Amino acid sequence: GFFNRVTRSLHKAALLTPPQNITILSTNMKHFLIWSPVAEIAPGEVVKYSVEFQGEYERDYANDSWIPIAECTDVSVTQCDITEDISATVPYNLRVRASTGTQASLWATLNGFFNRVTRSLHKAALLTPPQNITILSTNMKHFLIWSPVAEIAPGEVVKYSVEFQGEYERDYANDSWIPIAECTDVSVTQCDITEDISATVPYNLRVRASTGTQASLWATLNGFFNRVT
Repeated sequence: GFFNRVTRSLHKAALLTPPQNITILSTNMKHFLIWSPVAEIAPGEVVKYSVEFQGEYERDYANDSWIPIAECTDVSVTQCDITEDISATVPYNLRVRASTGTQASLWATLNGFFNRVTRSLHKAALLTPPQNITILSTNMKHFLIWSPVAEIAPGEVVKYSVEFQGEYERDYANDSWIPIAECTDVSVTQCDITEDISATVPYNLRVRASTGTQASLWATLNGFFNRVT
């Protein structure tokens, strides 16, 4: 047969398997691309990794090109801090490949697009919203109370924040909500709302749970509360 040094190196390249289990880890407002290590072919051979990204601009206007991430080119770790590279709120594509001194694997691409905005929303959904929200009225005082939310990681502190909405906010202030300062990032599962609902109008109240890294969706009181009725 014939020998072709080009096809030979391509043939050889296929021996080094592409990285597997590519995923995104988001923590403390940072985003990391992570993957499983690739086994070296020859003993003592060092496998290195390179990561590239592709944003909307590259896909639509730059001929479907990919941009290398300089600090994640030929690195021996199996993770890459992509926070700075995916700073726009557009869907990104990411890919990684393994290489040794003599050959490179095929590129392995992240399954689906990554968008840092939807990712944080997706992550937020892991922390469940507070349940059993109700009003307890006693001795001319009114408290919003709710059931505690279980932490996701052991030792994680869950805190709660309460907001209210009166007739003015609903009708004239763009349906906005007002945080209750003394019930923002508190670890108790109740909030004295007496001062905040002093007018004789129907109020809406909502509460959410949060940890250092994420927040739940807001949970709203079922129906309006009016201190007179």
